Amino acid sequence: MRAGSWTQFEKRFEPQPAPSHDFIWEPWEVPKDADWHFWWTLVESDHGHLYAVPGYRFINRFGYIHTRQKWQDETREYLYG
Repeated sequence: MRAGSWTQFEKRFEPQPAPSHDFIWEPWEVPKDADWHFWWTLVESDHGHLYAVPGYRFINRFGYIHTRQKWQDETREYLYG
C-alpha cells in the first residue's frame, strides 16, 4: 500500500502539538497511561524519509505524534512533512 500524505494525516487524525516543539514528542513526554490508539511513531526509512506508523515502535524511532482522533485498525503509513 502506498503511503498517505501528511496533509491527509492532518485532516484525518488532527495531530496535537508537543510540549516543547512542533508535533514530535520525545519518549519521556508521552504520559505513562496514554491510550496507544491516539499515538503514532515517526520512523526513519532506509532512504531517510520519515513515516508516521500507528502505535508505539522502537526500531528506527525518531519520535511520537499524538492525535486527537484515534486510529482503528490502521495499516497505512503517512509520509511526514
